[in-house]
Amino acid sequence: MALALYLGQRDVARQILAAFPARRIDAQVAPDGRQPEELARTRSFGYSVFNLRWAFYAARFAPAVGVDLFGYESADGRSLRAALDYLVPVADGRERWPHPQMEGTWGGAEAALAGLLRQAALAYDAPAYEAARHRLDPSSDSRYLLLFPTR
Repeated sequence: MALALYLGQRDVARQILAAFPARRIDAQVAPDGRQPEELARTRSFGYSVFNLRWAFYAARFAPAVGVDLFGYESADGRSLRAALDYLVPVADGRERWPHPQMEGTWGGAEAALAGLLRQAALAYDAPAYEAARHRLDPSSDSRYLLLFPTR
């Protein structure tokens, strides 16, 4: 998709991004926001965050070809926002992660999730995501703040 856009092949990028909801969101996100394939892994939190990270990557490019992935929601509620909302209670400390997670660190998932929360705050015009981001990462010098400044 990104390569197609770089090469000026907008029709190819549009085809890829138009197929994204059925191939990725509907297939990988449950109506309650769980990502079942990622939850089956030994580091399920990190994999859930990193899978969502690539979906957000696609969503950022989608408007260039007239596709809205941030706004997509299936009839039964599958969406990027639902997937993020499933992670937020863990990010802000309200809940413990109830799925398999090997001992040790989250493997950088916190920083990646903070970046997703920043993007979501802007994409959905939702200050609650920015507040969750701040609870997860209260610093003001993170690189995603440079990539996704306030409007």
